[in-house]
Amino acid sequence: MDKILSDLSKYKLYDKLNENVEKGNYSRYCETLKFMDSRYVGFNKLCAKFARNLTKLQLILKDEQDNKERCRYFMFWIHDQIKKKFNTDWKGKNKINYVLLQFYQVEENIQANSENNNCYYQYMSNTGLDLWIEWKDLYDYINNYVDIERKITDNVELCQIYQGYYAHIEKIYGNFKNECCNNSSDKCPYPLKSNEWCNKDYNLPKLACEESKTKRDSPARDIRVQDLENEQQGGESHSLPVSLLQHDQETYGDGNTNNSDYYAKIGFSLPFLGILSTSVYLYKFTTFGTWIRSKLLRKSKINFNPDDDTEHLLPHDSEDIDLNTYNDDFNINYHPS
Repeated sequence: MDKILSDLSKYKLYDKLNENVEKGNYSRYCETLKFMDSRYVGFNKLCAKFARNLTKLQLILKDEQDNKERCRYFMFWIHDQIKKKFNTDWKGKNKINYVLLQFYQVEENIQANSENNNCYYQYMSNTGLDLWIEWKDLYDYINNYVDIERKITDNVELCQIYQGYYAHIEKIYGNFKNECCNNSSDKCPYPLKSNEWCNKDYNLPKLACEESKTKRDSPARDIRVQDLENEQQGGESHSLPVSLLQHDQETYGDGNTNNSDYYAKIGFSLPFLGILSTSVYLYKFTTFGTWIRSKLLRKSKINFNPDDDTEHLLPHDSEDIDLNTYNDDFNINYHPS
């Protein structure tokens, strides 16, 4: 949730309320509560912030023009701070209502000095801290919705976080309608009672964000494998779709094993056929072949009687595939492939 809200402009208004107070300032409002520090460490420091914010709220939250909204920010801020204290420094102490009453006393001191800015700290014993935090979560979601939508649109990786966040808010909103929209509940403080969220035509806004789209649009994780280190060093980067690599391995892995003998036979035969084909080509269709045939023909003429065998030799030379001379020292056999 904080990952979605943390840097949003309206949510950061809480940071202004949480700024430290210079020592001595506003301490007069907490003068009678100094003893609280001995039992609740840091109480007076938080008390000074409380007094400063309540008296200077309009100035501190000047970016928020609506006084009602400023008061909501203040109420949610102080209960959130008290809740955090009970989770850390005040852990194990269970007198929550007692602590809340002390802040209520400080608020009365501020009113007595006419320094209130039309925002009142409201102590409600039936509204526990957990319920205050739920109302705060709902308020922060609705109040920051436009910025939440823009942020998730720009970064779909947040979509999965948003799904759980919205489920949490939707559950709180259902509880809120039951508790705060009937004007009779004693669990809803003034800044929230009967507000616009209770209107019948109001629908809790929801961003159209699908987790499957997040996975589909994430190139680094699901689409391809890439050697980024080589790319940074100026080398050429190569990438292949993961799905394609897996498909190739599954489809052709067994075929490569089963056909290994077949490819070995082809590898042995191809060089031999290549040499044979080259020899035939050189002999029949090049000047080198003509030169060989002229040499053979010249030899044949020397070994035969031209008068007796001319008519026999020429037809034999042109029609017979095998050329055999009658000389025991010279014998060439040509076998066509």
